[in-house]
Amino acid sequence: GAGLGGQGGAGLVHGLADGLDLGGGLDRVLPSGAHACWLRGLEGALALELDEDGYLREPLSAILETLNLGNVDEAEVLTVLHQIQRFDPVGVAARCLGECLQLQLDVLPADTPGLALARQIAAGPLERLPRSGVSGLAHELKQPLDEVETAVALLRSLDPRPGTQIAPLSQ
Repeated sequence: GAGLGGQGGAGLVHGLADGLDLGGGLDRVLPSGAHACWLRGLEGALALELDEDGYLREPLSAILETLNLGNVDEAEVLTVLHQIQRFDPVGVAARCLGECLQLQLDVLPADTPGLALARQIAAGPLERLPRSGVSGLAHELKQPLDEVETAVALLRSLDPRPGTQIAPLSQ
């Protein structure tokens, strides 16, 4: 795929292997035996598809087709992907900015100011924020400006490029 295959991505893959210990993390959720070995191999293959920012840009169906994994289906790939996304740094292997931010919001305490509205913004109108501004977003969402400002500040405090925590952009 267009992931880490050739453009300085090897550092991220090694960082994933060293920093995230993906195989060890999945031991708790994957079955034992040959099928689990396939899924651990799939985890490595997904890591190879990550770009320098830690995003999975290739569609899961294309990854499955490229890997020709036979009896591993897209639901199993999604299970592995969801596990990877929750390792540290949270948000690695997200497929878009909104998903990356949602994953990070999911690990915050429930009483975090602006959390519910930040989730709503990350799930939809986030891409309109640069054009609309905070006040335009408040109007669109029919929410008080100060609440939208709090939610946007929370979103801005998150890491939109979690892969950069693992490996430098240049090797």
